[in-house]
Amino acid sequence: MIHDISERKRIAELEKKYTLKLERKNSKLIDQIKDKIRAEEQIRH
Repeated sequence: MIHDISERKRIAELEKKYTLKLERKNSKLIDQIKDKIRAEEQIRH
């Protein structure tokens, strides 16, 4: 039982870590896309 709880805790920590990494990558991608759209709009005008 105790082992099961510590294992779940470890998995939860890993999930949190990877979720944060993914969120950071997503926000970087979103920023890149916004920059690209802005650049394309400036070229058109």
